[in-house]
Amino acid sequence: METQTDLSLIIDRRETSIEVFARIPAAILRPVFATDPAGLAGPDGRVWFGALRETGTFDFGDAMISEVAFKADGAKAPFEAMSVMVHPADNTLSFDDPIDGNIAMSVCGVADPVIPPTIDELTLYAGFISYPVTADAALTLDLPNTRPVHVAVRQFMEGKETAQDRFTVPALGRLDLAPAPPRGWRAVVRDWWNA
Repeated sequence: METQTDLSLIIDRRETSIEVFARIPAAILRPVFATDPAGLAGPDGRVWFGALRETGTFDFGDAMISEVAFKADGAKAPFEAMSVMVHPADNTLSFDDPIDGNIAMSVCGVADPVIPPTIDELTLYAGFISYPVTADAALTLDLPNTRPVHVAVRQFMEGKETAQDRFTVPALGRLDLAPAPPRGWRAVVRDWWNA
């Protein structure tokens, strides 16, 4: 039986930058990132999409990773939020490649429902960037998680998928992400055939 994924990451390695896209149920932000998801909600505890569009979400994104130690080749690297967006958990968006990551963290074209959702009803999508950093850097993320976290990672190099991995990160654990060469066409076809 496959373990349920708590956190999905897409790593997009470019010549002078690395982008990290994340998908996580908003309800588990506190045990995974030591972040209070209430920062996305209004005083009534509900998430008003219109308010998020007006105020932006960069500050929340930076707060979300404020306890994450991000290193490239063993040295602390700059790491900042690009955007954060929430979507209804029963309407998950595609999250297979960097284009999906960009869309999921950016798009919010829905009107507020009559009764806006609570945090527990949402999935959070976020994007972060480290610049300047080389594409082939070995990355580490020290998480502030208070319980084990099941993580699925897809890595891309200049838009081409290079690796898919699954990890269980122990409490206060480290996620090590070494670069991988681009996958050959046979591996891609084999994965497609076995899907």
